[in-house]
Amino acid sequence: GGNSINLNSLVENLNTILKTNLTPIFLEERKGDIKNSCSDISKAKELGFVPKVTFLEGLEETVKSHKERSIIQKVKGVYKWKIK
Repeated sequence: GGNSINLNSLVENLNTILKTNLTPIFLEERKGDIKNSCSDISKAKELGFVPKVTFLEGLEETVKSHKERSIIQKVKGVYKWKIK
């Protein structure tokens, strides 16, 4: 078994971390879009892998890392990241 997270939950988590109030823009479905996906780490666990952080903790660390090596700019209401 695995865990999945939907786009709205991801945006909600990012808004919490970034202290923003961003809203996703949903466009029409495109050919080849993946409607659902779910990670399954059961095979990795069989080999002894044990997750050390939750999804939210990992997302927080990812954002922190990007902030440390990037400059975040808000241009016309859109956040843009530039690598230092």
